[in-house]
Amino acid sequence: DGLGDLVLNVSGSDAPGAERKTRQLPRREKFAKTDIYLPKVLLVDGGELRDLDYETDILACIDWVGFETAALAAKIPENAHAAESQVQRIELSDGDTPIEARRVSRSIAITDFDPSFAVRVLSDLVPNPFICRQIIADLTTALEARGFTPEKIGSLAALIVDEARKALDAERNIRAEAYFKKAVDDGRIQFRLRIDGRNWIMPFEMDTSEPEGAPQVLSNSGTALEKSLFAPVYQAELNGDEKDVAVYLDADSALEWWHRNVAKAQYGLQGWKRNRIFPDFILAATKNDGKRRMIVLETKGDQLDNADTAYKRDVLSVLSNNFAWDRTQPSGELVLVKESGETVECTLILMSEWHSQLPEYLSQS
Repeated sequence: DGLGDLVLNVSGSDAPGAERKTRQLPRREKFAKTDIYLPKVLLVDGGELRDLDYETDILACIDWVGFETAALAAKIPENAHAAESQVQRIELSDGDTPIEARRVSRSIAITDFDPSFAVRVLSDLVPNPFICRQIIADLTTALEARGFTPEKIGSLAALIVDEARKALDAERNIRAEAYFKKAVDDGRIQFRLRIDGRNWIMPFEMDTSEPEGAPQVLSNSGTALEKSLFAPVYQAELNGDEKDVAVYLDADSALEWWHRNVAKAQYGLQGWKRNRIFPDFILAATKNDGKRRMIVLETKGDQLDNADTAYKRDVLSVLSNNFAWDRTQPSGELVLVKESGETVECTLILMSEWHSQLPEYLSQS
C-alpha cells in the first residue's frame, strides 16, 4: 500500500552515526484517561468467543466439493512445450565481454508426474492433503481423458502445477468470501462492541522514533494540529497524501479527534483473505443526536485501485453493515464497557476522490 507505514522504521537523522531511539508519545491531555474501544472480528466457537484466525477458521473450513478439474484441464494446451534444462559454461576473458556464457548441452525434461510434490506446492491453498491429493488425481484423470499420456503429463508438470495454483487461488478466494459472508449472516462471525470488554483498546501511548525537535505537520494556517489523538504529529511519520487528509480532518468541526493507525501494530480487521486490513485513520465524530460516531477510514492511491482495493472495500462494507452492540453479560462477570450508543462505520476512499467524498461522508449524521 505504499511506504507510509514504514516511516517509523526508516526515518532517521542525516547526521553520520546518529542513533534513533524509540520513545513514548502520549495522548493529548483531553483524552489522556478516556477509554476508547473498537470492535474486533470475532468467531463464536462452541459458545466461546475468540479472534477470527484465517488459517483455522477460514482456509481450513473451505468446502472444495464440486471444484471443476475438467475446466482446469482444458486450459492446458496440447501443444505446450515441455520444460528444458541447459548446461552452460561461464567463461572470463580480457576482451570486450569480460563474462561470457556458452551453452554446452540442452535436454528436454521428461520425468514422472509426482502428485505428492504437487500437493506440497499447493498446500498453502488447500491445506488438507487428502483433499488436495484428490484434486490432483481428478486433474490428471481429466488430462488423460483429453489424450495426454503419462509421459506428457510428466514433462508438463511445472505448467500443470502452475495452472492448478492459479485456478485454486481464484476459487479459494471465491469460496472463502462466500463462507465468511454466510458466517456473518449466521452470527458466527461478529463485529460488535461488547459490554463484556472483548474489544480492541486504543493504547494510551504510542511509539515514535522522531526526536522532540523534529518537524511537525502544521495546519493550513501554519499552527500545530489540535485534534490528533496523540501529539505532536511529525512530518516523517506521514506521507504526502496522508498529511493532506490529516490537515483536513483536524479542521473538521464535527470531529472530536483523529488518529493515524499504525499498520501491523495497532487496529487490524480480519477478512476472508490471509492478511489483515490495517485502516489508515480512526476518527471520532459527534452526530446530530450528540452520540459518538466512530469511523474507520482506509485510503488508497489511484494506482492501487485494483482487486485488492475492491476486496478491502467489500470487507469494510460487510463489517460496517453488520456492526452492533452486544449486550451479553456472561454469568458472574462484570459489565466492563458501558453502552454509549455510539456507532462504528468502515469505509474506503481513493486519494483522488477524498476532496469530494470525505467531506460528504463526514457530514452524514
